[in-house]
Amino acid sequence: MFRLQRRYLVQKIWSAREICIGDQVSAKAFGFLKEAVHNFLGGLDLTSLRRLAKIVSEKDSDACLSVNHLNPAEFCIQKQRYLISRVWRWPDLKDGSELKHIEDSSGEEGEAGMGDCLCVNPFHFSRISKREIPYQGLRGGSKSNKTTQDDSGLSCGSVDTESSQKTKACQVSTCTKREQARKRPWLTLAYWEREQRVGNMYHGYENTINIYESKSKGHRHGLCLKDLNRTCEMNDNTKIAFRNIGEGIQVSLEDGDIWVYNKSQSPVFLNGELLQRLHHTDTPRVDKLPSGYGRKVFDCNANVSTRQSLDKRREEQHCLRVSFVKGFGRGYKRQTIMNCPCWIEMFFTLPAS
Repeated sequence: MFRLQRRYLVQKIWSAREICIGDQVSAKAFGFLKEAVHNFLGGLDLTSLRRLAKIVSEKDSDACLSVNHLNPAEFCIQKQRYLISRVWRWPDLKDGSELKHIEDSSGEEGEAGMGDCLCVNPFHFSRISKREIPYQGLRGGSKSNKTTQDDSGLSCGSVDTESSQKTKACQVSTCTKREQARKRPWLTLAYWEREQRVGNMYHGYENTINIYESKSKGHRHGLCLKDLNRTCEMNDNTKIAFRNIGEGIQVSLEDGDIWVYNKSQSPVFLNGELLQRLHHTDTPRVDKLPSGYGRKVFDCNANVSTRQSLDKRREEQHCLRVSFVKGFGRGYKRQTIMNCPCWIEMFFTLPAS
């Protein structure tokens, strides 16, 4: 009975693979991978096999698949993570150095809370992105100055559609004594649909913040876009883009660095002053972040002088914009992010030196 269950689960897990013979891998290499996978699966108990079958068939990013890192050795864990990620997520993955563990924010125990175990769920990893798309100058012309204010007294300044496309900083107008005593958020963001801001500003205090479409897949620390208060209905094009946001993005503060992870099934497009400083250029640019990839948008250790100069500048220099699903700039009919159906604007309070 148990043997039949194991055989069924192993077959189900293997059939859900992304890798195949052809352009992705040669027949000989495919044979080695298949043997390595079956050796790995042979070391799992029935409970772990059931969990892995659910993970790879449903692309489940909630459940952890933990293995003991004392036996086998640590280097074997890295090989297992690479093997699983290549077979079930990225067939063109070169080595494990391209992988980065995503901080758990679902309310369950993450990597740090597993004791002697480490997670090998391929959907708990992001692939580090180093690809960029050069930015095309924005079309000159009309400006659109919109000032909105949320209940907390934060006023989001105008969004300029000129070539620099600078966004004025969010400034605190009045604060109660309780608000002044409270820790200042490291992240403040607003959600936009084209030129219309939707809902109130969101203030992030947790080190890991998720921005996602709905709560259909369980609890997340962050902003659920479906729960925002609306003053007008979406048009059809916006509805299509909104449905494709899915699990959206995760913004994470890690040892002073800021990372953005794309957890949705569609690409996202990044633009803002932080990227310009990351690339040591004054030229505005757009970076494409494919599904499953992660990107560091601020490196606190890369250039101390740059970091100190950032801290002395106005908060508008700490801005990052992210368009969901739809790109803009060079090669796209949308020349500015304000032409995109769904996008967010984030303001960071960068850590002190």
